[in-house]
Amino acid sequence: MMRIDPELEPTLGEGQVEMADIFSLPGQVYRHPPGIRRRTLRFELAGRGYFLKRHWGVGWREIFKELLSGRWPVLGAMNEWRAIQRLESLGVETMRLVAYGRKGWNPARLHSFVITAELEHCISLEDYTRDWARSPPPVRLKWALLRRLAETARTLHEQGLNHRDFYLCHFLLQQPWSGRQEDLHLYLIDLHRVQIRGQTPRRWRIKDLGALYFSAMDCGLSKRDLLRFIRHYRGQDPRLLFPQETAFWQEVTERAERLYRHKPFILDLERRPEVELADGSRLDRLCPVRVLPGKRWVGSARREDREVFVKLYQDPERGAIHGQREQQGLLALRERGVPTPELLYSGTTREEGWPVILLEHLRPALSFASAWQEAWNDTERKLWLHRLVRLLAEHHALGLCQTDLHLDNFLVSGDRLLTLDGAGIRVGPPPLPRDQALDNLALLIAQLVPAYEAWVPSLVTAYNEGRDGTTALDVAALPRRVALARERRWREIAGKLLRECSQFAYEDSGYGFQVALRHRFSPALESLLKRPDASFPGPDQALKNGHTCTLWRTRVDDRDLVVKRYNPKGFFHGLKQRLFQNRAIRSWRNAHRLAFLGIPTAQPLALVVQRRRWWQTTAYFISEHVPGVDARTWFREPARSEEEQGAMAERLVRLLQQLGRHGLGHGDLKASNLLIHHEEVFLIDLDAMRRYSWGWRARRAHWRDIDRFLENWSDRPELQALFRRLLTSAIA
Repeated sequence: MMRIDPELEPTLGEGQVEMADIFSLPGQVYRHPPGIRRRTLRFELAGRGYFLKRHWGVGWREIFKELLSGRWPVLGAMNEWRAIQRLESLGVETMRLVAYGRKGWNPARLHSFVITAELEHCISLEDYTRDWARSPPPVRLKWALLRRLAETARTLHEQGLNHRDFYLCHFLLQQPWSGRQEDLHLYLIDLHRVQIRGQTPRRWRIKDLGALYFSAMDCGLSKRDLLRFIRHYRGQDPRLLFPQETAFWQEVTERAERLYRHKPFILDLERRPEVELADGSRLDRLCPVRVLPGKRWVGSARREDREVFVKLYQDPERGAIHGQREQQGLLALRERGVPTPELLYSGTTREEGWPVILLEHLRPALSFASAWQEAWNDTERKLWLHRLVRLLAEHHALGLCQTDLHLDNFLVSGDRLLTLDGAGIRVGPPPLPRDQALDNLALLIAQLVPAYEAWVPSLVTAYNEGRDGTTALDVAALPRRVALARERRWREIAGKLLRECSQFAYEDSGYGFQVALRHRFSPALESLLKRPDASFPGPDQALKNGHTCTLWRTRVDDRDLVVKRYNPKGFFHGLKQRLFQNRAIRSWRNAHRLAFLGIPTAQPLALVVQRRRWWQTTAYFISEHVPGVDARTWFREPARSEEEQGAMAERLVRLLQQLGRHGLGHGDLKASNLLIHHEEVFLIDLDAMRRYSWGWRARRAHWRDIDRFLENWSDRPELQALFRRLLTSAIA
């Protein structure tokens, strides 16, 4: 079902518009709540602005959650277009509906949309009233707005409607406005959660009015203003109402105050330049380092002319617990003499009551992970790692166990190595039991790539030195624990590869999805992900133009990238791709697996999956371009000496050993998939690579890789003999 206003038909195409065409309309993303399968964007057609809200199914989990909570789930945009039509019939000013539609029968995967004309020259009431507390408006202007808000709320509730997001930010005020009631145009928007009944239940009236009052709490409204609102909402003098309605308005007030206490902590430095603590001191010059909205704010600030490091917990359910664990862990470290930043303050904010931890801000300082990356060579890295292992041994000797053990939880300041993250510290009777100490040390070593496992004997020696001989760990017991810890860590990473998180930016459009490295995400890369084929240079300049896949090179943000498009080949091929993992997704996962294992490969940047039909999928894998030559070309260069060829042959054999050691089978180990750049071998074309859990299958895949690798040198018997000799020696 689809209905389009005549003003849009000439541009979109009369009678020829499909749902996929609407969903692929380009525009500026206006709102995309993380984890929600809904997006709002603004676009222009024929010089006019419009807003498109796309829904692509809420999923069965959301449906069951709403039903078990006693609420009917909002399945798509149908709710919004019905609400717009209902408000228009009641005379409530709202958006102008120009198109809507839906497609599908599965309620969890229902595709729907609504298009409304842009409301020009409007400002939200939240922005309009932002400075009222400091600079009160004219009284009659404020009264006119209060009256219109009250009348709108009364009309909704008397006619069986409730908004469910009844905040000031969802009212748009037409500008300019003279301040007179007759010139006031106030539009109610964001109607996708509106409920329509014969009569509005009391509890939903309370929720709507409580939300409206909560959003106006910082506007500087007086008691008289609130009574004026009540008079217009009820149509009677409040003095006649309160004996009967005291409980109702008390519940509205309690609802608003509860929302205000749990208000997410989002620091806007222009709106909130400082935070007051319970002891009367103030934090200013706030600079965020890590922000989890509604959960945690971490960053630097200034308190009484001293720079401090701030950890603020605003999760209403778990914030106090996390703050208490952080404080207890830091105190346990200091009591036992373990170097850690000084705890300067542990308390709450004055206004909201959020737990706050203030630590000394050390300068200069950098995380251990940064110090590890900036080390000149492996010799320096080994010295740093020995220091860290000795510090961990001190923890264990004192009965301390760092459960969230990674390199960023340690700080290097001058010649000192300090422990961070008190929340991850668990305290027990000293010393830590041997098995628990082994697991904790294995967890630390698992943070490194497997190439550094050769250092395990020296690391165990350093650990035993840190324990002063009280407990000696066995080297033989460590490798298996390291392997298990590394596998657990990989599973955690793999679980984040196709979802929104701090490392990846994920977006689901309903007709596919895209995911990219967050730190490399930019407007130019976003433009490439929206229209990958627009960067195709043509068949003559493509790196590969086959029936199965197409490969080309492009440039984004002054970097050379390679785009690999996996072409659909027909119904049965598409069905196979739907039932089993897409080859582009396998390339994405395998590239990250190789990077995790320290095996050189082209850095994976993004993955795009587009579905035109349920069985037809086009996917794109985007990676960094490696400016090297393939192994066959490298060995054919006449300038290569026997010593250089022998050294490179050893590197190639080591690469094969790494694949075999980790149970990986590449599946297509031809010379063109081995790129050599700066004397380093990069493995590419990973869509056929698999990891085998069963030993016999892994060995069989490894021998197939070796056989395919040796076929590359069938015309060079002397080189093939060299590889055979090196492989035989490595296996022996």
